[in-house]
Amino acid sequence: MDRSVDYDQVASEYDDRYKRSDYGPVLRLLLDFAGDAATARILEVGCGTGQWLSELAKRGFRTCGLDPSRGMLGVARLRPCRRL
Repeated sequence: MDRSVDYDQVASEYDDRYKRSDYGPVLRLLLDFAGDAATARILEVGCGTGQWLSELAKRGFRTCGLDPSRGMLGVARLRPCRRL
């Protein structure tokens, strides 16, 4: 059984999962791990649609993301950010 996902194909609907579930605990854990926004720079490898980078950028972090899916990066580019 092939369970591979074509992320270019699902990119436009990928973030719907953040509306259906509470990811608050994940965000709090990420913020604790990231440290001080004044000095931290965040590089996320496999950033997908940039959901977490956007959340960090809203809180003052400088961010950059990499992903092999052009579709996911296309969605990520539409989000507010503070680049490295």
